[in-house]
Amino acid sequence: MGREGNKQVVGYLEQKIIDLLELDLEPAAIYIGKTNIEHMEQDHPEDYKKYYQQLSEIIGSPDYVGKHPSKNSIEYIKCLDEHVLVAVRISQSGRLFARSLYAINAEKLARYLESGTTVKFEDK
Repeated sequence: MGREGNKQVVGYLEQKIIDLLELDLEPAAIYIGKTNIEHMEQDHPEDYKKYYQQLSEIIGSPDYVGKHPSKNSIEYIKCLDEHVLVAVRISQSGRLFARSLYAINAEKLARYLESGTTVKFEDK
């Protein structure tokens, strides 16, 4: 993906996800900056080491997508050797940034699905 200043494009918010999650947003690039990378590495160092190289793949072809009920973030979840979640937040300037990257267990995914905040994503 491309670079823009000190930010790198790691994916795109697509119209089909906007429609599925009923978001009040337009399709847009998803960026990552130095502070986002540092946050991921500090908060979940093992998950960061294991999955950071697959960040664009998780955003580009998720198995599940969701909207966090209180943190105003979009969650992309991909089943790799475990379920990996990438949280994308909207900055004050209106840009989308990949903010968190961590593994979740099957029970947590089931709760997200049951609550309706997360849905299966079929890219067809």
